[in-house]
Amino acid sequence: MAPLVALLAVAGCGGGGGHTTATTAVTGERVSGPGFVFRAPTGWTVKSEVASAAAAQGTQSVAVYVLTTLKAYKPALFTKSIAELDRIANSLAARSKGQVTGSRTVTSAGEQARQYDIQTGGVVDEYTFVFRAKHEYQLTCQWEAASGVPAACAQLVASFRFG
Repeated sequence: MAPLVALLAVAGCGGGGGHTTATTAVTGERVSGPGFVFRAPTGWTVKSEVASAAAAQGTQSVAVYVLTTLKAYKPALFTKSIAELDRIANSLAARSKGQVTGSRTVTSAGEQARQYDIQTGGVVDEYTFVFRAKHEYQLTCQWEAASGVPAACAQLVASFRFG
């Protein structure tokens, strides 16, 4: 996950089809970080740091990382940002000797967001990028490919809120 954070910070990023449901947004344990909150499955180990918060159990994990962008994001820039995010996701996949296996536009915290699945070996990382003002929120979910997408991924995206 750290390589993508670094790539996006260098790039100065600022500029439908998810797994969300209403039920997953309101259940689970409350996890809070700097300027955000989300829900994780009850019983998962939670860790908060200066610019992130995460929850994990076994080989599954969810996390949110916050980056400050160089310029303020405006929702009108969303369509333009897709091409830049696509390039970054493909670059990360190539660096990790993996591949982008899915990409889509979703909604999180009432905002349009871009989501990517990157598979490296038997592990899948789902990245969801939510932008607001001068902040980029990188929502991540990781799991073993053989296990299938955990409900925690949908729960993260559906429950993520600013505040």
